[in-house]
Amino acid sequence: MNNSFLFCDDQLEKWNHKINGTISEALNTYKKKGVPFRQLLSDYLDVLTYPEELKAATNPWLYINHGVKKRQVVCGVSLNETLFNLSAMSLVKQKPLDVIKSVYYKTTLKDDYPMEKYFINSLIKTLQRNTRITIINSSPIMVEHFSENFGFIENMVVDDTIAGLYSKQFRKFDFTTFEAGISGNYTEALIMNLLNLESDEIRKIIESVSLFCFNEVYAIVPTRMLDNKESILWEFIIGGKYKVSNVMIIPKELSNSTPKKKCFVVLKRLEENNITVINKLNVISETNSIHVDDKQVFLKNDDLLRQSILSLWKNEITQKKEKDISTNQKACLYDFSKEIMISYSSYRNDKGIVGKAYYAETRSVLFPYQRGKKLTKRVERGLHCKSEDELKFALEKLPYNEIFTREIVNDILNHYLENSKPVTLKTLWFCLRELLLKDTSYDDEYSRNLFSKSTQISNIYPQNNRITEIQVIVRDGLVDGEEQEELKRLKLINIIVEHAIDKGYLTENRVSSLITRTQKRASKRQSEVRNALSKKCFEKDEEKRIIKFVYPLAKKESIWLGVLIRLITGISLSEVCGICWGDYEYIPYLGIFRLKITKFVNSEGKLISRAINDDWEKFRIIPIPTVLGLLIEKRKESLLNEGIEKESLRDYPIISEKTNISGIKKGHRPVYCKPSALAKKCKEAITQLKINQRYIVLPEEGNEIITDINSYNGDIFRTNFRNKAFSVAGFEQDELAYYLGIKKPDTFSQYYCDYTNDYVQLQIAKKIERWFSQYFPCSRERTDSNYFIVCGLADGVACVEYILKNTNKNAEVLIEVQTEFGFVVVISKSEKR
Repeated sequence: MNNSFLFCDDQLEKWNHKINGTISEALNTYKKKGVPFRQLLSDYLDVLTYPEELKAATNPWLYINHGVKKRQVVCGVSLNETLFNLSAMSLVKQKPLDVIKSVYYKTTLKDDYPMEKYFINSLIKTLQRNTRITIINSSPIMVEHFSENFGFIENMVVDDTIAGLYSKQFRKFDFTTFEAGISGNYTEALIMNLLNLESDEIRKIIESVSLFCFNEVYAIVPTRMLDNKESILWEFIIGGKYKVSNVMIIPKELSNSTPKKKCFVVLKRLEENNITVINKLNVISETNSIHVDDKQVFLKNDDLLRQSILSLWKNEITQKKEKDISTNQKACLYDFSKEIMISYSSYRNDKGIVGKAYYAETRSVLFPYQRGKKLTKRVERGLHCKSEDELKFALEKLPYNEIFTREIVNDILNHYLENSKPVTLKTLWFCLRELLLKDTSYDDEYSRNLFSKSTQISNIYPQNNRITEIQVIVRDGLVDGEEQEELKRLKLINIIVEHAIDKGYLTENRVSSLITRTQKRASKRQSEVRNALSKKCFEKDEEKRIIKFVYPLAKKESIWLGVLIRLITGISLSEVCGICWGDYEYIPYLGIFRLKITKFVNSEGKLISRAINDDWEKFRIIPIPTVLGLLIEKRKESLLNEGIEKESLRDYPIISEKTNISGIKKGHRPVYCKPSALAKKCKEAITQLKINQRYIVLPEEGNEIITDINSYNGDIFRTNFRNKAFSVAGFEQDELAYYLGIKKPDTFSQYYCDYTNDYVQLQIAKKIERWFSQYFPCSRERTDSNYFIVCGLADGVACVEYILKNTNKNAEVLIEVQTEFGFVVVISKSEKR
């Protein structure tokens, strides 16, 4: 983040809101009678909720309290009745924001308007207009300005009344209370105003937002919360793995509320930069402006834990340039989990990056980044890497080293588990892993993959998170139809929790009930899908529309190319994601393009060879239509034009969610597209074209052994291919079984027929070409000297033109045509040919 861009000089703006006469009169009436303004706001919300009913009522107050709220009341004796009927009812045509503003800024004791306005202006200049934000303790001026400048806002306010009033005016935004908490869905930045709140309210806020991950946090806080290292704010910073990027000291002239010492704080979660910058604002009364002090203090994040903010600001010893600090860094920390951290340092040599790592004792449970004495020797073996990413990958595997495992488990037991301190699921799993390996229902490879890639699941607190929260986190990244994967995750967590209860580390299992629910949901969904599926293929017009929609997109984005491959070949989602550039080839003497299918990508995005399970049935080489081959060829040429070497491209996937050109050039590990991401694109294509969605079925389950096209065995792209392969392309049953990688129908085709034979391959290629020639007329099929031109359909029959080049004019040519549809041969000569 550019420091001067967020905090820049600005004009000092004071509150100059003019309260209209109607609102002013209502406020004065409530004030004179000694009735709190919150009663005014509550009455005002009732007026806005039932405007027509109250207008028609003889006694509006009686209608609300007796008719709506069912209270036992007596008319004509209550001050509240008089105020409601005479004052609150007069506000029916006023805007909620104007009324709240007038109440909020009525007294100067809590008037922080100049500070809030500067804070708002800074954020509007910093955040993108389309940034999705969550605002905690929104003041009226914040609600007004942020609603004008941002498209997605979720607000947390003090009570239901304020939330209800804002909702009346700002209907497209969400307003909740501290009690209800926030959803945290889809938000990228968190804005917190922690002023004018009780300590228990601040704790509720922090506990609510701690459940979610925000890339950036911008907060107005009392300075004492930063100076007190045991405060709930520091628990939030450290627990959320945030880095304090900026602290801006606010002068007393900008606010009237107490405490007087306040500051702006910027937290970054994804930044590796370990530097905090402290600035100070100055108010210049002569020019009525706010000026950012030229002095800046650069320090490490850990230095904030040693002194107060003002001490650090005044202490010139800490004032260094950022680059000077970075050259003398101590060992960095790699977060294996929230509690388990590997200390390491690295340096570059001619071959890449060399790391040295060790494990140090936990000094403080509250501040896991503070490490004590070294418990293991420094290890360098296995940490010679080509890049930072490779080094992080190597550090992730280091705790499984026997020496590291022993010291880590003992350290976590001493500081956390034996003292009943809560730990995250990944830490709990790691400490119980030796016991889990003896459990026959435990899958260690799956567990390691899950915890190394899913941060949210790793950070579950089994003893603290509510059941609904665990369910949301476990479902993260899954789409409808992946209940089996959800169930697998829950069963893993359940095993860990059960062993933890046996050891006395936990007292309650909050996961077991989720397993039963998910099993029922999976069974119900599977039944519904099978019963609802009545459409096995696309109509010709629908197929044409899909191709017309996807084809131009496939030229630009490889994931759309995956949709086209699915439609044209019918192969599974996981296999499409696993096709690499080395699996694609053109055979000149046959004039056909082919794909080798030998591996697949699992739901976690890991490439797996079919050879692992001896799944030889799915090892195959399939011919593809010329139009698809040429499109893949163009895609390859565009990558080579970017400066990528042909050989280095070989092991990278053809289909990816986002192609990293620089990563391929540098030889980074390939990142494979997850089948769920490709499934979303397939569904998106059909959604865009408004094809009835009840026919869309999610990725196939298990191994298929049936080839009957009238039964459900996959999604519509697959069943569509089966139907068209038989009815249009003229596939035999054994050819289709080979093409899709399923069991062959008879002994001969299973054991004796070689489907990699050139003749068989050419035969399959011509058949599938027959299908797509109707959508891509005049697509060329190249051979050494002669070539076909497929011309689509002529009078309902597939028409093929066979062109002879460089042939003796007197030569005799024999062409044999075998077809069950009949044929017409037309011979013509052209000198141009």
